[in-house]
Amino acid sequence: MPEGIEQINGIVKADNDALIKDYVALTGAIADLAESRSRIEWELTRRMEADGATAIPNERYEVLLAPSKVTYDYGKLVALFETVSEADLVAAGAYTPEHDEPVPAKWNATKLKPFRKFGNDVKTIIDGARLEGPKKLSIKERKGVPA
Repeated sequence: MPEGIEQINGIVKADNDALIKDYVALTGAIADLAESRSRIEWELTRRMEADGATAIPNERYEVLLAPSKVTYDYGKLVALFETVSEADLVAAGAYTPEHDEPVPAKWNATKLKPFRKFGNDVKTIIDGARLEGPKKLSIKERKGVPA
């Protein structure tokens, strides 16, 4: 612990210079720890992806790699209008066009799945518009396991 902070009462009794010094030291330490944690998370994720794993066996911790959140590039989905009618997409709830209110057009990717049956061109457009987010590493201590 940085000098000047031995206990909660010590904070109250410390002068401003000591508190500022400790605050700056702790802020730097927190940043360093966050960077180290990020590097460890990156390496564990890299290893799991290389092994095709979604979990790491560990007696004390549950280590899981959650799938990434998928979004779509709306600009690429516009190419669907060449193969599928806008009316069909709207009727299926897969597409909401711009309207009088200042609301931008939007796509409902879950409702696009039935349109994949219209052939490889449609599948290619939908798949090409997929944007995968980063995977989320989760490490939780298991209950009932001694430290």
